Amino acid sequence: MRSILMPMLLAVICAYAPAQNDWDPIADHNATIEAIPASERAWPVYIAAYDALQDLAPDDDTSGVHPDVGIYPGDSEGDWDSLAEWLRNPIARHASAEFRRAAELPHLGMTLTAGDNPVQAKYWAARYPDYEPAGEPDDALMMSMLLPHLGMLRGITRQLCSEGALALAEGNPALFVANIGACVSSSAHAVEPPLLISQILRFAMIAKVCALVQWALSEHPEAIDDRVGPELSTRLASLAANDTYALDTSIENLIFEDLVRRCIDAGGGFDPDRLGMLARVMQSDQKPPPPPPPGSAGALRGQAREAVNAYRLLAAAATRESRKPWDADLATPTQDLERTLETLDRPASLLAGIIKPDWNAAIRSIVYARTTLDATLLTLALHRHHLRHAAWPATLADLDADLLDAPPIDAFTGKPLLYKLTDTGPLVYSAGADRDDDDARPLRDADGAITTPKWIPAASIQPTLESDPASIDGDWILFPPTD
Repeated sequence: MRSILMPMLLAVICAYAPAQNDWDPIADHNATIEAIPASERAWPVYIAAYDALQDLAPDDDTSGVHPDVGIYPGDSEGDWDSLAEWLRNPIARHASAEFRRAAELPHLGMTLTAGDNPVQAKYWAARYPDYEPAGEPDDALMMSMLLPHLGMLRGITRQLCSEGALALAEGNPALFVANIGACVSSSAHAVEPPLLISQILRFAMIAKVCALVQWALSEHPEAIDDRVGPELSTRLASLAANDTYALDTSIENLIFEDLVRRCIDAGGGFDPDRLGMLARVMQSDQKPPPPPPPGSAGALRGQAREAVNAYRLLAAAATRESRKPWDADLATPTQDLERTLETLDRPASLLAGIIKPDWNAAIRSIVYARTTLDATLLTLALHRHHLRHAAWPATLADLDADLLDAPPIDAFTGKPLLYKLTDTGPLVYSAGADRDDDDARPLRDADGAITTPKWIPAASIQPTLESDPASIDGDWILFPPTD
């Protein structure tokens, strides 16, 4: 979690760390955003609709949405009846309609500012009583406003999914499909700008959409007819493009370079006080470097360049890993950074070492998101095959070829997902962490509950089977949904 929240903490640091040169990445980024026509920006629409929901919130609640938003009929957690009544309220319905309208706009269009955007400031101040905008724009990092669109888009996705479930239960499949489409489109808005935390949010939004479709196929298969089924397949297939899951580290590089410039003093060397403050705020176990000796500015300028280069190496390694084919064993991109840091002197090592995000976690999240999407596309294809032939295919080889654009891949093995026809219908599953087919015997945790496997590299399978076999011995059940 520290790695995920790191950019938010950096905004605090930079409010007290004035820039040391005229380069302003905020202005560069915002100039691009401001060139987008206002009619193509979704952010103002999202903000206005989300703020309207405040009229439905209790006096002590500033979240804007119902506390149980995101659940479906029959969920054991939450109060569905209360949520359904909330979703039927004209204010909530209008907000959902506006969310759908915003989702179809081509750009999020949210500028990164120090709080001089009154709409953004109002949104953030309403939720954090102690919020104070940063000072002059020069004193703000790229992450100003703590990226308010992240929490908002998460709440919007959950609201649209719950409303979609309600629509399907009430016999309105058109609204169900429209909400699925809006969630798919708004997930692209999440990655503007394409930061690590934004991309992880997009994976979570995709997973929520897949869960809704799987719920519909399990609870209301009759509603997914020969009109709705193809529409859903088309919407979800658009998420299967490789660039959806390839990490984009360009903004992270800008943030790091902006941070470097704030830790360099007027002479061009690292400022020990600022490095020390950075270490304290980030709760790093690394100690601040000693004050540089006189005349060392040139050497420290060189270390600043080396720190930037080290960070770029890490970002490039993470991008490469995210683009690997599924049958390639995931590596550890931070090893590239660690090797580079060993060659650096203390200030550069401190700066590059404590700011690195957890790109490994992001790469692992790709494994789960893409496998879940492929399983959902496969389940839809199986359902549509059944509509055509009034029978399930005996094997995946018997599935009508036109129903899937590409084979559904099990990211753990690099091979097609597994399929089994049971007395109650189709069962789709992954071989899981141990990479072998356990005939759909689900992996269970220590309490006996069905669970999701944790990613481990292939080299760790045998040692884990010897030391803790129960932690990986079992399959990952992808459909039907499990509690």
